[in-house]
Amino acid sequence: MGLAILYTAIMGVGMYIMHHINGGMYGNAEMVDTLWWILIILTLLTMGSIVKFFSWPEVGFKKLNWSQLWWALPWTANIIYIWFAIISHLMTHTLGAEQWRTLGMIAFTTLLVGIAEELMYRGIALHSLLGQFSLRKAILLSALAFSLLHSVNFLGGLAFPDVLEQLIDTFIFGVAFACLVLRQNNLWPAILLHWQGDCVAFLIGYLAIPDHQLQFYGIFLFAGRALTVLLLVKAKPSKAPNLSRQN
Repeated sequence: MGLAILYTAIMGVGMYIMHHINGGMYGNAEMVDTLWWILIILTLLTMGSIVKFFSWPEVGFKKLNWSQLWWALPWTANIIYIWFAIISHLMTHTLGAEQWRTLGMIAFTTLLVGIAEELMYRGIALHSLLGQFSLRKAILLSALAFSLLHSVNFLGGLAFPDVLEQLIDTFIFGVAFACLVLRQNNLWPAILLHWQGDCVAFLIGYLAIPDHQLQFYGIFLFAGRALTVLLLVKAKPSKAPNLSRQN
């Protein structure tokens, strides 16, 4: 958990530099021009910690349980739906070289987010907590740590009420993805979904996708939250991994 605190502190520094020094604003696609190198540091930090203190199987890279992939259907369907809206928009608009560069930076930076945050919060943190607490408590505590990470977005210029809303949303997200990782026995599906979820969210704002092209987004969002509750209720105890070296 000390590593999670360090992770949050480094991200907070990145947000401060992005907003208060470079003049960026949280939510604008251009913020990735500052944060990509911060995320490289965080990705290397989490990977290095796994290599030095744990092992890849210990933090969630085991044989994928294919039969449990259907639990991710609402999030997967939502991402596919949004990509259709994005592609339809791109087919009717011409982008310049700088705009395509920004799209590439969004894809690259959000990929780093998906890797680093899943390794940290559904990898190291969740599996460490499983060695000390009950299954549901470990899920909830890892989700709380993941949620608190996003409090640093206030340093990036995000308004306080929006930060509170984001803390709730990311807690729900953290619970859902912790359950998915434990059911699927592997971090890769969560990494890919996390990456795509963040990527399309930034693309929607950057490309100014009109609301009428996303009219079913709320339905998918509700389905994902409903399934989160079901995942937590149906969570079953499993043998806790030995990650005592974290302590």
